Amino acid sequence: MLVLLATFLAGAQQSYASSFGCSFKTSCSASETALLYVKNDTGTGGFLNAHAQLASNGTYPYALCCSSDLALSSSCANSSTTWLRISDISNAHVQTANTTASAYSQSICGGAINGGIRVKYATNCPSGFLAVASISNDTNAHIGDSAEYSLKVCLAVDSTPN
Repeated sequence: MLVLLATFLAGAQQSYASSFGCSFKTSCSASETALLYVKNDTGTGGFLNAHAQLASNGTYPYALCCSSDLALSSSCANSSTTWLRISDISNAHVQTANTTASAYSQSICGGAINGGIRVKYATNCPSGFLAVASISNDTNAHIGDSAEYSLKVCLAVDSTPN
């Protein structure tokens, strides 16, 4: 009986991808997937204090480029996860995916072939999660790298499909 319980509990644990990383870059390598694009229009340029754009647009100068040992996708199809929402397809403010106050209509998604993406929002990401970006508030927010704001966007890629 104890062996069955241990087997069940071991099977219930999530198995995170052994390799997962993201960073803002001017272009993604062939082994990376752009999950969204960002641009700061204040004259300083860059990816800090920025507005967001859907990955499918791809006209902003900085991309959030991610790689994993599981193939990633920015598509909102199939078993992908909406991990941010934006107010428009470009030049957009962001909000957390679970905010209902003023639901933005555009979804920033991510998925993994033979796996899934999990999202959490926190000041410190939990074990197994990576701070891929940070946002200035739950809604009507600007986005930056993980050091820009205290509210972190934490993602994990695991081998369990959503």
